[in-house]
Amino acid sequence: AELILAGGERLVLGDEPVDSVWVQEGMEVRTTGEQLSYAGEGSGEALQYNVLRVPRGGEFAVELADGTLVRLNSDSELRYPVYFAGGERRVYLRGEGYFEVVKDAGKPFVVEAGGMEVEVLGTTFNVSAYADEGAVATTLVEGAGAFLGGEWRRGVVAGGAGVGGRSGSGDEAGGGCERLCCLAEGAVCVPPPDAGGGDTGGLPLV
Repeated sequence: AELILAGGERLVLGDEPVDSVWVQEGMEVRTTGEQLSYAGEGSGEALQYNVLRVPRGGEFAVELADGTLVRLNSDSELRYPVYFAGGERRVYLRGEGYFEVVKDAGKPFVVEAGGMEVEVLGTTFNVSAYADEGAVATTLVEGAGAFLGGEWRRGVVAGGAGVGGRSGSGDEAGGGCERLCCLAEGAVCVPPPDAGGGDTGGLPLV
């Protein structure tokens, strides 16, 4: 795997037989085998972003500053801040990643991928957003989440029920995901290409 630091420096990961440790923006950064981890209290006036790239045929994991674990699949890339600040935890994915998000009710965790966003507070899910597949698929393993993309806005979903539709039209789905993006446990979410505007129907949107 390759790590691109905020300043443009590139590091090859996974080749060294021993652990490596360094400090970046007040965070201790450690590589151990096929995993990268961040720990400590971040410092700095502006967020600094690193990019983790996994080549075709490889896999690599990163533990983010909040403790969230992300496992990247082959031919994937994750752009993320060295530490999280402000009211949300936002990362950017190309390819496929499996997320085990540490719960923080005050800071939603947001994954941007393929023009869509998946927002959770603390849960486990997988996002596949390969450019050549032409769609973003999200599988929620446990917990609840929301899927947002352009005019496609979703209410929070949990326990097998979907709420919302095109711009939160108020439609509901109990287990079926043909038209709604059901982020219920075990469901696969692929928003339709014709998702357009609509009225909010009084539903709380995220």
